[in-house]
Amino acid sequence: DAVVSGDPTRINAVIAPEFQIVRGSGLRYDSFTYLKEGLPNIGGEPPAVTEIQVTESKGLMVVSYWLEIEVAEGDRRLTHRAPRLTVFRAVNGQWLVSAHANFAVPAD
Repeated sequence: DAVVSGDPTRINAVIAPEFQIVRGSGLRYDSFTYLKEGLPNIGGEPPAVTEIQVTESKGLMVVSYWLEIEVAEGDRRLTHRAPRLTVFRAVNGQWLVSAHANFAVPAD
């Protein structure tokens, strides 16, 4: 929901200081550059999330899932349905995103 909102303040509240994201295009961002230049423009309805698998141990949670979404990256369009992997870390009772892998590949 935070990413769909597009609000950098809201997104910053749910990402950990060590946050990294890697996209299928090869682009990589840390928390600073992600908030400054890497936020996707999703708009519209929240994307459909399916095939969720969760594992958790000692304050870490790993979630794999499929996301169906329409989003542009620069002048390229990403695939509409692709797997994702998100790693969360518990901090003072809140789950923060430490890492995210987006396996959507840009369409040619």
